[in-house]
Amino acid sequence: MLATVCHHRTEHAENDFPALPVRTGEDVRVWFGRAEQAPPWPHQRLRLEPVTG
Repeated sequence: MLATVCHHRTEHAENDFPALPVRTGEDVRVWFGRAEQAPPWPHQRLRLEPVTG
């Protein structure tokens, strides 16, 4: 079982903040959650690095 904590989908809008590098024409679906076992679909586990500045 997967308990979803947060879910994001692509927003198809013009990038009005040019300092933010955004790819156009890409569809992305991202969610964060906890799972007791790996999901049955293709997945990739990533680790976030701390940001300083």
